[in-house]
Parts: sequence; C-alpha cells; structure tokens
Amino acid sequence: MRISPRYERAMATQARNSMGRYLDPHVVGTVFTQQYYSILITSPEDSHKFYHDESILGRPGLDGGMTSITTTRGIKEYFLSTELKGCSAELENMDAQLSHGDGVFVVLTGSFTTPNTAKRRFTQSFFLAPQESGGYFVLNDVLRYIRAEPEIPSVKERMGAQQRFHQGDNKNNTVQIGSGDKAPGEMGDEQLCVICLKNRRNAAFVPCGHLVCCCNCAKRVELKDGPSCPVCRQDIQYVLRVYES
Repeated sequence: MRISPRYERAMATQARNSMGRYLDPHVVGTVFTQQYYSILITSPEDSHKFYHDESILGRPGLDGGMTSITTTRGIKEYFLSTELKGCSAELENMDAQLSHGDGVFVVLTGSFTTPNTAKRRFTQSFFLAPQESGGYFVLNDVLRYIRAEPEIPSVKERMGAQQRFHQGDNKNNTVQIGSGDKAPGEMGDEQLCVICLKNRRNAAFVPCGHLVCCCNCAKRVELKDGPSCPVCRQDIQYVLRVYES
C-alpha cells in the first residue's frame, strides 16, 4: 500500500495490491480514517484534497436540516470556515464494507474536543469511490452530531433518591405556607406549582429537569401509569426535591 505524503489525487491510499485486486475494505477504511482526521485537525485547509468536484458533503445546518456542499472549491471553503484546527479527535469505532463498483462504505463514531469547549460526539459515513489511477476519493460524506443523553443513574441511586423524596430528610416533606415561603398571593406565577397553583415549585422531574411542581403534586404525577412531565411530556424516571439555600 502506497501512502502519498502530499495527498495527491484527493486520496492518499493505494488501493490495489500487486495482483490488481482490491484490498480488504477494513484495511482501506482504517488507513483512510487515520489520514483523514489527522489532516482535518492539523491542516483543515488541505482536507478538500480527499474530494473531487462531483463529491457531496453533507453537514447539519443551524435548523438541524442537512446542507449539501459540492465542488472542491465549495468544500475547501467549508473546511476553511470550520474551527476544528487545534482540536482533538477521538474515534470510538469504525466499520467498512465493500460497496457498489468496488467502492468502500465507511461508517464511524467519535468525538471532537475543541479548546475550552465540551466534547461533541458525532457519527460520520463516507463512500470511497475508486480512481482509475489507483486509490480512492470521497464521493459522499455525511456527518451528524449526536445529542448528549443524560446519564441514567443506577437502580440503587434511583431508589435512594426516591426514598429521600418520599420520606423527606428534614422535619416536614410538604410545603407549608408560613414556613419560610411567601404566601401564594405574594409569589409570582413563575414560582407556583403548575398543577395546584397554591404551593411553591420545589420538585424536579428527572431526566428532563423541569421544576414546575410542588412535592405533593409531583408525587401524584409520579404514581400515575406511564408518568410524564406535564411540560415536555418526557417520561419521568424519578423526582428530586429541590431546596433553596
């Protein structure tokens, strides 16, 4: 396998062995991903060399819809506008299959970490089309960022949280007017439970995190079949009482 230090002809891999047969797609995928992400984070201005004019690059727009970028000029302008230079890329797994016309389909998951920002996980797929002169170029490239899901606590943690919520860890587990809270007439609407409209909001639903109910009403919601948050309708795993310092 030949590796071109100048990344000529858009792809720096030699795809044929001495017998003229294509290499294992997993080998091609491994070499490609190593080169691609190395160039992407060190010299993004050269990343367009993996593509041809007929290539299509798909990236999520601000509205969540997919935007298609074509031609090597357009793709180069895109990479010059990114802020990936100097970041780190961590690849979690990669799979590759032989595809149409002896091309190679590659799909992977990983994460980007830029300076002073949180890690962003992503999934990306490529179709590597073979070139007559040997090697491949990226014909199709689609990337999607993966929304971070809340960590699901263990059964032991959930049981402990529920026990503390239902039993309380102070003298009283209900909101009593005159025990430090303002009277209902003195509280703003944004402080009142959305269900009873009497007591202060002090119970948060997990995992959505909405703080919209008092403890008593949150208990009743949690005891329903298929409990869900009254605001976003997301399933409730359990409820946490919130204390003001």
